[in-house]
Amino acid sequence: MTSHIKRRVLIAGLFAAIGTEGFSAPDESADRGQETLARLRAGNCVIYFRHAATGPPRNDRPYTPRDEQRNLSDKGIAQSRDIGKRIRALRIPLGRVLASPFYRCFETADLAFGRHEIEPMLISLANSGRPYGRVSWLRQTLSEPVAGGGNLVIVGHVHNLLRVARVNLREAEAAIILPDASGKRFSVAGLIPSGSW
Repeated sequence: MTSHIKRRVLIAGLFAAIGTEGFSAPDESADRGQETLARLRAGNCVIYFRHAATGPPRNDRPYTPRDEQRNLSDKGIAQSRDIGKRIRALRIPLGRVLASPFYRCFETADLAFGRHEIEPMLISLANSGRPYGRVSWLRQTLSEPVAGGGNLVIVGHVHNLLRVARVNLREAEAAIILPDASGKRFSVAGLIPSGSW
């Protein structure tokens, strides 16, 4: 498991890979971005997204009607579609797509990737109930090698990754997680804002 991670954004190499004009960045950042892109294309990474932009805060709960939850805003819908389009353009292979049972999470997944599997262990740690099973499940999931050759996508909440990896994601931001070959540890390669794929 990683200790503390400073906010690192891996955008230069990702943009360069799809030929975005007018983008420039220090060589070190570009090299790191290219290295991460190569890892993503090779598979066996976990891409942990916080759901896309939402409306006003609400004290909502999973498995309640949509109109009783905090949902994606128009901006969040656009962000989700754009993320999927850019990841396809980068030719990053995706395997399973796991999502929290909140509408804002699985709708982010559907709009971006066209599919999702509900995973109850991704319910936000901010919600009531004993969190310990969710903490250990996420730690184990981030540490295990990814089956199937692609990358595992998780669409969840900020509190879960903050607790497990000390990473504070903004809405629609992703953390790139590298499982250790031992299956007991992971590292965080960096963070990618929604518009920076």
